[in-house]
Amino acid sequence: MKMIAVIVLGVLLIVFGFFIWLGQSSQSGKALGLLNNSLQPCPDTPNCVTSELGPEAEKFIAPLDISMFNNTEMDILAAIETAIVSSGGKIENKHSGYLAATFKSAIFGFVDDVEVRIVPGKLIHFRSASREGKSDFGANLKRLTALKQLIQKNLEK
Repeated sequence: MKMIAVIVLGVLLIVFGFFIWLGQSSQSGKALGLLNNSLQPCPDTPNCVTSELGPEAEKFIAPLDISMFNNTEMDILAAIETAIVSSGGKIENKHSGYLAATFKSAIFGFVDDVEVRIVPGKLIHFRSASREGKSDFGANLKRLTALKQLIQKNLEK
C-alpha cells in the first residue's frame, strides 16, 4: 500500500512540475499582432477564440457592434482598456485601432493573449488565445464574453 502511495505521489509531483514549467514557458512571447489589417487566425488547437472568422467556425465569438454608439476611437479604446484592466489584464501594446493585453492564470501562471481591433463606427473584433497547451477549458471564450459585456456597459455610460 505504501508503494502505491509513493508512486501516486511521484506521478502527481511530475504532473504538477510539468504544469509549473508550462506556465513559466508561456510567460515569454507576445501577441501575434495584425496580419493584413486583421487579427490573425486561430491555430488548430482549441485554446483560441476570435471574431474574425465566420459564425460557422467553432472558435467564433461575434464581434461587438458599436454602430449605435457615438464614441470616438479614443473613447472606445479607453472603454476597452478599462474593461481589460478591471478584469485583471495588463495592457501590453496600444495604437490606433488596436490593443493587445495579457491575462495570467492564478495557479500556474499561464499567459493568454487578448487582442482587440476596432473597425471605426462599426465593430470591435476580438481574439483571445493561450500561449501554451492545447485546451483552455473554455477560459478564452468566457473571458471575451465578459469583456464584451463590460466594454458595452462602459460605452453606454
